Amino acid sequence: MTLEELKKQIKIDDALFRKAFDNLPKEVMREKVNSYYSVLLNSYKDNKTFFHEIYLSYFELLNYYGQTYSCLQTFDNLINRYKTPEISQVLFAKEKARTSLIVTRTYLFKYQVLKNVESDESRNKKSFISVLLEAKRKLSKLYSEYLSGKLKLNQGQQIYCLENLGMCYADLSRWFESLYYLNKGIVLDPTNVNLLSTKAFVLERLRDATCQSYTGQLLYQILTALETPLNFRGYNEVAISQLNNLKKDVEAELNEYGLDVQKLTDEAEKVQNDKESISDYMKFVVQEDLFLNEHSDYCKCSRGMKDDIRIKSFHEHTRI
Repeated sequence: MTLEELKKQIKIDDALFRKAFDNLPKEVMREKVNSYYSVLLNSYKDNKTFFHEIYLSYFELLNYYGQTYSCLQTFDNLINRYKTPEISQVLFAKEKARTSLIVTRTYLFKYQVLKNVESDESRNKKSFISVLLEAKRKLSKLYSEYLSGKLKLNQGQQIYCLENLGMCYADLSRWFESLYYLNKGIVLDPTNVNLLSTKAFVLERLRDATCQSYTGQLLYQILTALETPLNFRGYNEVAISQLNNLKKDVEAELNEYGLDVQKLTDEAEKVQNDKESISDYMKFVVQEDLFLNEHSDYCKCSRGMKDDIRIKSFHEHTRI
């Protein structure tokens, strides 16, 4: 058997396991998964390349197992295993991008499970936040190494980093850092429904946390982010219902504050067209969100492109 044939077989079997996770008890699947990978690891223990591939696939499936069954013990076992010299210094020495993503997913999935099972009081504890901070730290390091050229990430891996950095920063109430990373991902893949729906819900949380329902461009950005996800047939009924409810909510607020969608659309198109006439330096400033005023958080028009926090407060298309 070649390495590619092994990868193909593991991929097929893992897909069957993941499907079974939705129907069979946790204890039954734990025994099946462990038995399957124990046989594989013992069969190829003398082939380092095969052994490495099997182990990484095992970790990837265990991440999914822990997420599906909300099993915190699985994530704790994985994290402890990652810290052993056998894994951290030998197994993880190769394929750094893939291994870093596996470890990062473990922390992210653990945090997501904690968020669903912990009480509001428990969520304020340092031990809860520390899991989120560790996930963010690992994602930031991975993406920074990619930007510096130390590590190669394919487009899918880049988007994974950017989307989850956006989610981490949002859960830390660092809204504009969240949107910065999500927008970076959308530039890479403008029709990515996960990025767009995540951006819409982050903007909703920003609106609610900062009482900015009056801000026309914020509401307009939610609507535009929702367009593609609402037409995506791969979402289930619950997801579509959540997206539709958000859209109705935003449309009601636009009506309440007398903000016209067509005017907002025209203004957004004008701002986009005006970008062609600005200098390369200003294009860089726009791209990297380096302005200092609140207006520019939602609109990069000529009034927003001033490093002046004393900008006049009222502007028809933003109400800032």
